[in-house]
Amino acid sequence: MDICRYEERHKPDIVLNVTNMKNIKDKSIDVINATELFEHVEDIEKGLRECNRVLKKSGVMILSAPFLYTIHSDPYDFQRWTEDKWKKVLKVIGFKIEKFEIMGRFFTVLADMKKTFVKSMPRILGWILYLLYPLLDLLIRLDNLRFIKNNSKLGKYHVGCFIIAKKRI
Repeated sequence: MDICRYEERHKPDIVLNVTNMKNIKDKSIDVINATELFEHVEDIEKGLRECNRVLKKSGVMILSAPFLYTIHSDPYDFQRWTEDKWKKVLKVIGFKIEKFEIMGRFFTVLADMKKTFVKSMPRILGWILYLLYPLLDLLIRLDNLRFIKNNSKLGKYHVGCFIIAKKRI
């Protein structure tokens, strides 16, 4: 699928499909920044293999991906991967994970859902409910507590992950 949305005003140097970067030479790129990209890629593994192919020896890929977050088509939103899936696939393809960080846990997910609810309300009611935003932002801070991060139930919720992966030589 070769559907790509971008804004001309940003004047991109290259527009391509991450699953088929035939115009990019093997081992020619130092760093790939793939933030909030792969949920929009139908065949993530094919895209990751292409990233590995074009990265130089010891090249780095920076990526982030949502997990418990609203579906956001651009023009499609295909999937969410767990931490285990990311780690397994990246290793098999030839990456070594330098950093894997969970972004936002239980209270961030809860606050995001409440904010989405407020945004869906009729305008006048939504304006009134916006007064809850500072409270929701304060609630998110609870995610930094060790108790939440290590809790067998609450620690399993998150809005996504941030990964730095290095190409294995």
